[in-house]
Amino acid sequence: MSQSSKKRSEKKVDTIRAFSAVYSSLKFQGMFVTENYHLRYRIFAVTNYILINIFYYSSFIIELFYVQDLKQLLENLPMNICLTACSSKFFVILRLRPSLIEINKQLKLLDDKPMTNKQKEKLELTITIFRLLSVSVITFYCAVNLAYGMAGAASHGTKLGHETWFPYNWRNNSFRFWVSLTIQTTCQLQLGLEQVANDLVGALYLGVLSAHLQIILERFANLHYDPRKTEKESMLEFVQFLEHHRIVMGIFDIIQNSVSYIILFQFVASIFVFSTSGLAYLRFPRTLAETAAIAVLMIAEIIEIYPSCYYASKFTAVTDRTVFMLYSSNWMDLSPKFRKHIVIFMEMTQEEKIILAGKQIPITLATFMSTIFQVQMSLEQVPNDSLGALCLCVLSAHLQIVMERFANIHYDPEKTEEESFQDFIQCLEDHRIIMDIFKVIQNSISFTIFIQFITSIIVFSTSGLIYLKFSPSLTETVAVFLFMTAEIIQIFPSCYYSDKFMEKTDRMVFMLYSSNWMDISPRFRKHLIIFMQMTQEKKIILAGKQIPITLDTFMSGSFIDGFHISYYMGVNFADVLPAALSHSTKLGFETWLPYDWHKNAFRYWGSLFIQYIFQQQLALQDVANDFIGVLYFCMLSTHLQIIMERFADIHYDPEKTEEETLQDFIRCLEDHRVIME
Repeated sequence: MSQSSKKRSEKKVDTIRAFSAVYSSLKFQGMFVTENYHLRYRIFAVTNYILINIFYYSSFIIELFYVQDLKQLLENLPMNICLTACSSKFFVILRLRPSLIEINKQLKLLDDKPMTNKQKEKLELTITIFRLLSVSVITFYCAVNLAYGMAGAASHGTKLGHETWFPYNWRNNSFRFWVSLTIQTTCQLQLGLEQVANDLVGALYLGVLSAHLQIILERFANLHYDPRKTEKESMLEFVQFLEHHRIVMGIFDIIQNSVSYIILFQFVASIFVFSTSGLAYLRFPRTLAETAAIAVLMIAEIIEIYPSCYYASKFTAVTDRTVFMLYSSNWMDLSPKFRKHIVIFMEMTQEEKIILAGKQIPITLATFMSTIFQVQMSLEQVPNDSLGALCLCVLSAHLQIVMERFANIHYDPEKTEEESFQDFIQCLEDHRIIMDIFKVIQNSISFTIFIQFITSIIVFSTSGLIYLKFSPSLTETVAVFLFMTAEIIQIFPSCYYSDKFMEKTDRMVFMLYSSNWMDISPRFRKHLIIFMQMTQEKKIILAGKQIPITLDTFMSGSFIDGFHISYYMGVNFADVLPAALSHSTKLGFETWLPYDWHKNAFRYWGSLFIQYIFQQQLALQDVANDFIGVLYFCMLSTHLQIIMERFADIHYDPEKTEEETLQDFIRCLEDHRVIME
């Protein structure tokens, strides 16, 4: 062994170095993760918390009472939310100090466990990455706060970095302005350093735990019968593995019970800050410096959540591999006593290890990628309107691939009959999976799309009514037009991809029949014919178990019916409403009545109600007058298309007699005659 290899093997790994940058940021807050916590540090920590997290935070709260418009509110609100979350999280961190000390003691025990040079190098690489990540986050958070300070400095004394209250008018002279800006930026930098610990403590500890657990699992995987050791020695080594695994799970439990609330505060704060900052940017004009500051803040909010979700997911993935690593070891060569303990341990490690933010939200990458941003008000509609459509689109693509595989079925002399049959079975299994997913979509998303239909009808009608009844400006007209277009876009993808999926399933029999199925064995043909019969059923999603989700539905059907009924009745209501607000001076329409309705309120309201009822009745008549022909033509077109497809599918079927095939053809002719009549 070379001298350098000896040094590497003798060198002890110190996992706690991974947190050195985070611990340095905590020292600025007066918090030291050591058992000897001097009184002067405690005083400094309390003073810092009072000045930054109470007094400075109060300046944002007080400023809310002086907000004059929506712009000022949206500028002040994100930092209020950030500070609320930051103060809450840092208070948890301060209380977490004894737990962090205990975790560090446990990590030192894990550092002392036997490791190969390769495992030490992996652990050292993890430590280096975490130190680099911590320094990068510190730099980025400081840059965010400096960006707001620079935006204030570039305003020529007209505004500070953030809307905060000061007990004097900082606009009076430049000296007051620069002093106020300096105080504010310094406090913001201190808050940025607080946020580093708030956002990274949980993530880094989970990352380090994942690295240690991976090493332990590799040692489990290397378990084997060793003739040089007695059974007692081997058993002691196995017990040592179990002890190290117990230490990791113990640290995980500490993190789960404490850090979960920190991450919950992160989730909630990030949602509100991201939404309000985005709204402020879209609603009001911004300078280049302000735009950059908002962009950096929104990126920072994403960065706050991502590390926790990533390393929580990574830890979960490693724990999920525990049973596999144990099973992949040569445990069958070990003694019965060994095997018994391994099987018991495998059963004990079945439970999935997931941290729940606030004991409610699973902290995973899936949570980061979906849950957080789905609940934001500005992006809620995206998954609501697209989820069903995208699922159907993906299913259609997979179904097309399966159909092409069916179409390529043929006799292959290079394969045995059993091998060919297994390929066919695999195609059937893939088709079954697609149909199972379709049923899940059908049972769940159908109600989502039904709600889309109803809301789109009402919103489209009322928006069009506002546009026609009143005189909007050009900007308002564009806004109404975009809003109505958005309502159409909400429905169209679901209808379009539902139609596409239905077309694919309708072509399944044709694709099967176009394959060289006559060349294959009778066993093959028998199963193929059974499968062809099973795929005859039309696959249609029904919105709310009632309305078929197709392009025909989108272009006519229930959507158009509902739209025009709502629209016509809404027009009449809009004419009656101004009359009701006219203080009995006018009716909704100028009509003759056999009495003077001006004389008293009873006559007026009775006349207005009678007029409204008659107008609504006329509106319902108009719906039938204007659209009954259109809808019949549309439905006839749909039925005619179905009959044409039935004609196209007529072919020689050996399982039917000529008389039965002729009867199918006659039924098609009869249905065509009914349509023509």
